[in-house]
Amino acid sequence: MLTETALTRLIKQIHRNNNGGAGLQIPFMSQQYIQALQFWAQCQHTLGLPYDVDTFDMADAIYWIEKMQEDEEAGIASDNLIKPPEIFKKDEEWLTWSEQFITYARLKKGKNNGTPIAYIIREHNLPTPDMTFPTETDEKIGRAILTGPLYASDNADMYDLIKSLSRNGPIWPFIQPFERQRNGRGAWQALVNYFEGDTMKTRLKQAAYKSITKANYQGPRRNFEFSTYVTIHQRAHQALAKYNEPVPESKKVQDFIEGITDPQCE
Repeated sequence: MLTETALTRLIKQIHRNNNGGAGLQIPFMSQQYIQALQFWAQCQHTLGLPYDVDTFDMADAIYWIEKMQEDEEAGIASDNLIKPPEIFKKDEEWLTWSEQFITYARLKKGKNNGTPIAYIIREHNLPTPDMTFPTETDEKIGRAILTGPLYASDNADMYDLIKSLSRNGPIWPFIQPFERQRNGRGAWQALVNYFEGDTMKTRLKQAAYKSITKANYQGPRRNFEFSTYVTIHQRAHQALAKYNEPVPESKKVQDFIEGITDPQCE
């Protein structure tokens, strides 16, 4: 498929003849309509949807010109705002870290027509006809085809991203087999299979209970404010809920209160 860069070069070539003189001049708005057609076709192709140019009319051109502008502005804004998560250091951090990683991947655009690179690490391979998506971003992530040179480039970038956050830590042994091919999708699936498998779930649930038991607020101390105490309980219960072992609300309150030994709170 003709890329945006190739289309721009083609228009410039048409503007001059073979002798370097003036060629066919394409009015500016006509160029915009052509670029909108290319952008639409590329979007449809990326999502694995049909793109019959005979169905593309002036109303579509105007709509997709606006979409091009929105896409460009959104890309600039997100690049200025998003930051990757911290380096992964402990097994117990997987739940929080993986959620932060996915959030980052949803905001970071890849080379495949600006599709968020989260499409590389989605669960399903092919979307089914009954799948629905709440937002346009979710549809891009859920439908983007997992083949072709642009996918391969994004997949390699995803591997590099995961590797940069491993630093020879606990996730490195699981992603190392995918180093040679720079297979980001394979590396992520290996991490999910391990950290969300039955053995690790048991370990992480035990760690969550242990963090609740050990948490103790004795009053304001350096690097341990009341908000830190609250966060420990929140993350532990989020992990337990994630692994289908939610704690009754009454037990949550009891454990929370019992962990406070600050005399000022008595």
